[in-house]
Amino acid sequence: MKSKVVTIVCCILIILAIICFGYIFLNSNEKEEENNNISTEQEVEENNEVVEREERAKNVVVNSRIGNQLTEHIKYSNIYSNRIIEELDENGLSDKAKLLIALDKLYRNDDYQSLMSYPEDYSATYITGENMQKILNDTFYNSNTNYMSIEESLEYDNSNNLFTLVHIGYEGASFNYTLEIPYQILQYSDRIELQAYRVYITKNVQMQEITSNISNNLYYDKSKSLPAITLNDEVLGMESEQIEYIRGLIEDGTLDKNKLESVQYTFKNNNDIYKLDGFKKI
Repeated sequence: MKSKVVTIVCCILIILAIICFGYIFLNSNEKEEENNNISTEQEVEENNEVVEREERAKNVVVNSRIGNQLTEHIKYSNIYSNRIIEELDENGLSDKAKLLIALDKLYRNDDYQSLMSYPEDYSATYITGENMQKILNDTFYNSNTNYMSIEESLEYDNSNNLFTLVHIGYEGASFNYTLEIPYQILQYSDRIELQAYRVYITKNVQMQEITSNISNNLYYDKSKSLPAITLNDEVLGMESEQIEYIRGLIEDGTLDKNKLESVQYTFKNNNDIYKLDGFKKI
């Protein structure tokens, strides 16, 4: 009898031991799986934090030193603005767009005036391919450009590597031009993105005996089917003041920014100088 009791007690202890070991084993596996899940979640969160840190942009004030430097790149002269913008819209930062922007800088920037030549063998002003390349190098991150003639702007002489400058004027008393108005600049680790509103303008000049009346019709779209406002204001005749003046009209609500088209220019840093690297409509 005593032996049977001992046997029963031993069996019970063995069963309890098996249950305990089983519980410990299962609990250990669940804890390990939980730790693995926590570790995986932490890795995902850390990876997301790294990506977020890399992609989080720093806002650059539009009127800051950097902002003004970038704005100068897209401050096209009235006479060439439509040609440049049409090419950008159709083909992005193409070779033709680069040459038109470089040509515009040649006329606008006093530092480049000395690059033009007035030879006896040519009836018109020209610039050598080497000098044109200097402007391209100053302006574009990727300055490799195939030289070509551009109707009513440039005539390229491949044999002598010369660009003859075709001087153009305004057609009649009225003319059209386009302004890019920067409103946001985002700086990333590898680039800067400048976003700008676009305003289309028709300048009407009515000549009188002594004076002339000037009216400026502003539009929201290229087809000029969405008129914005008409200004009888001489300030738009000063190209150096146009961007700031129009920005003021946007900021005070005179122009509806929700109706304006937006574009984006991309710049990259090259030897502490930001150079144009891309364009798209947004």
